[in-house]
Amino acid sequence: MYHNIIKDAVALDKEARDKLKELQKKKEGLEDVIKAKQEELETAMKAEVKRAYDAQKKQYEDEINQRKETALRQYEETLKALAEQYYEHKFEWIDHVFKAIIE
Repeated sequence: MYHNIIKDAVALDKEARDKLKELQKKKEGLEDVIKAKQEELETAMKAEVKRAYDAQKKQYEDEINQRKETALRQYEETLKALAEQYYEHKFEWIDHVFKAIIE
């Protein structure tokens, strides 16, 4: 009678240890799956952040280039206008300065 109880207890213990080992293997498998998924998500997130960064950088560079071209065009127009004004009035200005110095 005690022999059967001990035998049953040993069998239950072995069964419980086997289930525990099986569950530990499943846990390890899940940890590997979670780690792989985490790496996949990190890679995807980094790619998305880089894409957004590159798009924003391109937008800023385009805007800077556009403003640079506008400023250069405005500078050239102003320079041209000043040169035209100088050539139109240079003798008048020279006379005016000369008269101011002499008088």
